[in-house]
Amino acid sequence: MSVYRLLKKNVIAREGLDLLGKQFSISEDEPDPQGILVRSARINTDSYESLLGVARAGAGVNNISVDKATERGICVFNTPGANANAVVDLVFPMIGVWQRNIYRGIKFCESLEELEGDQVDGEVERQKSAFRGMEIAGKTLAVVGLGQIGVRLANGGIHRFMKVKGFDPKPVLANIHMLLPDVELVHSLDQAIGKADIVSLHVPLIEKTKDLVNNEFIARMKKGALLVNYARGPIVNEEAVLAALGQAFFTLSLGMGAIMVYGAYLPAGSSVGRTSLMVAMADTGVALMAGLVIFPLVFEYGLEPAQGPGLIFLTLPNAFAQMPGGQWVGGAFFLLLLFAAWSSAISLIEPAVAWMVERFGWSRLKATVFGGVCSWAVGILTVISFNLAADFKPLGGMNMFELIDFLTANIMLPIGGMAIAIFVGWRMVPAARDQSMADLPPVMARIWLWSIRVVAPIAVLVVMITAITNALGIDLLQ
Repeated sequence: MSVYRLLKKNVIAREGLDLLGKQFSISEDEPDPQGILVRSARINTDSYESLLGVARAGAGVNNISVDKATERGICVFNTPGANANAVVDLVFPMIGVWQRNIYRGIKFCESLEELEGDQVDGEVERQKSAFRGMEIAGKTLAVVGLGQIGVRLANGGIHRFMKVKGFDPKPVLANIHMLLPDVELVHSLDQAIGKADIVSLHVPLIEKTKDLVNNEFIARMKKGALLVNYARGPIVNEEAVLAALGQAFFTLSLGMGAIMVYGAYLPAGSSVGRTSLMVAMADTGVALMAGLVIFPLVFEYGLEPAQGPGLIFLTLPNAFAQMPGGQWVGGAFFLLLLFAAWSSAISLIEPAVAWMVERFGWSRLKATVFGGVCSWAVGILTVISFNLAADFKPLGGMNMFELIDFLTANIMLPIGGMAIAIFVGWRMVPAARDQSMADLPPVMARIWLWSIRVVAPIAVLVVMITAITNALGIDLLQ
């Protein structure tokens, strides 16, 4: 009886290995295997001369060189559904961890170590509402990919009293028959994710699903929705996610600039914490309303939503031109945009004006005119980027408008944000800092201080480095 030589690349359960019987010789260091048992290790089938087959304990085969195996007639097997229960058992607890603010709660509990025993109960009672999460019952769950895992997750959502929408571009009939009747099958990705509170990805990693979650995907999602990816990492374009974080930082930085400018003229007793919260809420509300207005127009007329700065000056004018009364709607839109730019310009130029008045003794009129002329001169570069200098792209294929937008949003603002966070967290006089945050409870103030000292600088640095390397075409993983 022939004995087949098998190479075991990862840990495989003993119960499974026992099923193979005596006709297989299993080793972790077989130099010339006829078969390979694998989980996550990468397999280049051309590296094994006598190879006849590869069996993977799991659904995906993206870690195996399937194309090379096909050319040589090597069979590649997978085991769909083998780990389906394990994945579902993991996804729901992780959703709960996020929805229930577990990580923030852990940091709060750690901060209680500094309190005396008789103070803990009172502090917990006062602060527990800050960590109140949301129940997933009644929320809408979108399951993208209805294989064995997706089907069980969708059914699990129904058992948890969620509204579940399932989408699969190429559904397998046997899997669809396993769905509970309460799961709503939809026929497009937009129908699945557009109104979902939680989007869970369960598609295989193939060429068509690589970078499935990109800028356009994120734009279609509901504001504040939770994205869960327990399929494969490259399905999510991390650049798109970091770009979304960068845009949020950009808009909030303008709000931060407004606080610094106008806050200098507020009464001394004004609450920094409440004012910051109001700015963040207003910023999110305006962004949500802008998205509700702009993206339906773009999708309705089949235009490109992921053009960056060109979305305003190239894509939207085309949309307005195609809609009835578009010249009036477009005119009103750009008039409001003018007012928005004007108010932002005032916030941005005021610190420079105040500095020139104090440093050189100029009048406010002289300082304002000088700052305005300088800003106008730089602004001219953005205007000619769409006509006279449209072909001038000095860095990374970006014209002057895109380059200035990139420098301000991805370099200057993050550096300024990091500098402020480091100054406030580490260099600011503690008495002044504590007075500014006096309206916060002591425990929340400590959490805020830890965030501003550690979390904020690291997070902003990651976003900035990623944006720079993407613009210059540098792959840090190589």
